[in-house]
Amino acid sequence: MILELYQITLIRGHKKLFERLSLCLKSGEPLTVRGANGSGKTSLLKLIAGLIQPSQGTVKFNNPAAPTQTLNYLGHKNALKQDLSPLENILYWHPSRKDKALSILELFGLSAHLHTPVKKLSQGQQRRIALTRTFLNSAPIWLLDEPAANLDAPGQAIVTTHLQKHLNGGGILILSEHTTPLLPHSPVLDLDALNTQRAA
Repeated sequence: MILELYQITLIRGHKKLFERLSLCLKSGEPLTVRGANGSGKTSLLKLIAGLIQPSQGTVKFNNPAAPTQTLNYLGHKNALKQDLSPLENILYWHPSRKDKALSILELFGLSAHLHTPVKKLSQGQQRRIALTRTFLNSAPIWLLDEPAANLDAPGQAIVTTHLQKHLNGGGILILSEHTTPLLPHSPVLDLDALNTQRAA
């Protein structure tokens, strides 16, 4: 599996977020995207996911296995149906993976809330549900926008374990971060530094 960005320029409104950005990731490789609010972290992930189009440049995927789903995107919003329970939300997308879902939800400390409507749970608990759904996804490329938002240290450790498992299985991972690094040894794309170099 190869993910390649070639000479990507993105302009949103009247602001040029990045210009002539190129990178290449292969199976098992992570990339951490950092930068201040407004630097373009979320926009970059959305661009790779195909939710927005670049002003210039191309995004290419080379996947020999050619699965029906190549990308798994988790944004700032958890995209949960508020009237459904955690288990109902997850089984809607992964009906055959109940046992694995229960195992991850237990790790996240949500066993007592399996049948509680999501709207009654905290933001941190809702993030754990969205992450559980992500970890059940078999897509080779994961795009995660600040996945550890609203998580405590034990929750972050669980996330790190599953991210590393995805990489060990040959997956590609791009995540944005604003605070504590989930993968300390990951290569970093610093959008603030990139923008500073462009301005100089």
